[in-house]
Amino acid sequence: MRVRYRHRIAERHLDALAGEMQARGWARLKLYVESPPVLFVYADGNEESALSIAATNTGGQWVFQTSRLIEYPCEAVIPVANILSDVLRDRMPDAFR
Repeated sequence: MRVRYRHRIAERHLDALAGEMQARGWARLKLYVESPPVLFVYADGNEESALSIAATNTGGQWVFQTSRLIEYPCEAVIPVANILSDVLRDRMPDAFR
């Protein structure tokens, strides 16, 4: 039961981030059957530059993880969306800019 509860919390955090990323024009793919659930964001038509983001509970705090080393607090959805948008723009080939 605890695992399912944590999974739902992770989904809520990822849904909030997905909405912010979509508002900025990014495509997204939700893979919530995974454990932990994963959100992919990318430029439409440029899936190879996608970022994968998980929401995990680390040390009692919920964080977005873009890699095992980079974590952003889940309560800072708008600043995180801004950072991830910058990262995605940097990853895009010139044809997509």
